[in-house]
Amino acid sequence: MSMPVDALISLRSQAISGFIEGEIAEEAYRADLDALAVELDGLLTPDRRGTLQQRAAKVVAEILADSQARLVTEPPARLARIEFGSRRYRERLRLEDPDRYEAERREEEVLEHEPDEVRMARPIVAALRRRTSSQDRQNRLAAMARRPQVVEPLRVPAFPDVLWTNDDRLSWAELVGGVPCQGCGRPILGDETSQHDRELWADYRERRKPIDEEFRLRHPDHGSSWTAGGGPIHCSRCCPPPPLSPEQIAQISRLLNPPAPAPPAPVRMRRCRACNKPIQGEHACDLADLPKELRALVEAVLESELAHRSRVSPRIHSQA
Repeated sequence: MSMPVDALISLRSQAISGFIEGEIAEEAYRADLDALAVELDGLLTPDRRGTLQQRAAKVVAEILADSQARLVTEPPARLARIEFGSRRYRERLRLEDPDRYEAERREEEVLEHEPDEVRMARPIVAALRRRTSSQDRQNRLAAMARRPQVVEPLRVPAFPDVLWTNDDRLSWAELVGGVPCQGCGRPILGDETSQHDRELWADYRERRKPIDEEFRLRHPDHGSSWTAGGGPIHCSRCCPPPPLSPEQIAQISRLLNPPAPAPPAPVRMRRCRACNKPIQGEHACDLADLPKELRALVEAVLESELAHRSRVSPRIHSQA
C-alpha cells in the first residue's frame, strides 16, 4: 500500500484527533505515529542518506508545513474551538487519570521553551531507530485508512435566509468556555451592551450609539440581531444563535413532558359494622350475613322474643 505524503499527514492528524477524543487507545496511537513516521521517511528520503536526525527533520518539516497551511486557511474562531477541545481533553485526563495528567503536565513544562522542530523530532528519531517491519507497517496503515474518517460537512445553511450552518452552533460548554461565535469570530458573552448599575438611561443610550452604528456598518441590511448576557451584538443572518442553558433545556423538557396527573383518591365506602356490607340508603342486615357469634346471639334473642310472645298471647285470648 503506497500513499502520498499529504495523505499520510492527513492520517496523522486523524490519529491525533481520535486519541484526544478518547477513540484510540494510547498504545495503538503511539504505534500509529511510529508507522506513519517510518513511511514518511521512506517517501522523503528513499535513498536513506543522512543521519536519523536529518531524516527526522525532513519529516517534521512536512508536518509543520501542513500545520502552517491549515493555520492560514482555518478561521481564528475555528482554531479557538479546536483549542477548547484540547483543553477539555486535558481536563478529562485530569479527572480520569491524574498520574498521567501530572506526567504530561510536567513534560509540557520541560518542553515549553523548546522549538517545535526539536520537540517533534525526538519521537520520530526513536521511531526510525526502531523501524517496524514493512509488513506490520503496511497492515497498520491499511487499518488506519479503513477507520471512519472525520469529513467536514458541506456548508449548507441551516435555513434559507441565513449564512451559518448547524455545525457552527456552539455547545453550552463551549460558550461558557469562551469559544467565540463561529459566524463572525467575536465573543458572545460580555457586558458592552447591558445597562450598568446606576447608569442613567440617557447615558446608556448615548453609549450604545457607536456600538449599534459599528454593527450596522458590518452587517448592512442583514435584518435582526441578538445579544447574549449583555455581550456584543450578533447578526441573526451571519451568526448562529447561542445555545440554550441546561436550566432552559430542563424547563422546556418539563413543559413538553408534564408529569402525569395524580390518580384520583379512592372513594371511601361506608360499610356496616355488623355484616360488613356497603351502606347504601336505608340498610338492614340479613341474618345470614352476620358473623357466626353475632348471628347466634341474634337468633337467641329472636327465640327468646318468640317464646315470650307465645306465653303472652294465650293469656290475652283467655282474658278476652
